[in-house]
Amino acid sequence: MIAAASVFFASLTGLSLLFGLKAIESKRGNVFLPRVRSAADDAALSLKSLLTDLRIMLSKLPPACVYLSRIALHKLALGSAQLARLAEAQSHKVADLVSHKRGFEKREPRSDFLKQVSERSTESSDIDVEIR
Repeated sequence: MIAAASVFFASLTGLSLLFGLKAIESKRGNVFLPRVRSAADDAALSLKSLLTDLRIMLSKLPPACVYLSRIALHKLALGSAQLARLAEAQSHKVADLVSHKRGFEKREPRSDFLKQVSERSTESSDIDVEIR
């Protein structure tokens, strides 16, 4: 707000000075610093053409930014998918490494108690029980 107000009042003061200078020149009939004015006019015209070219270039900027962001997002998605695949493969390797069932083969129990329980459970499964 302060910056905008200061720019406004500086512009207003500059315009007032230019109108005052023009009034003094028309009263006296001569031009004040003609070479400086001609150079300033040339500089103003070149600044105007530069701003026109810049406006055209800036109008092309948003579509280019959208295109580049789409490409960057696509590359980021592909990279994260590749990283996820790598992490998945490594986690499977770690799981196989720490698993106690890596080379799992079912074998007879070593305990006599477990042997007796497993024998009774197989005997009881052989008997047909009728449920009413």
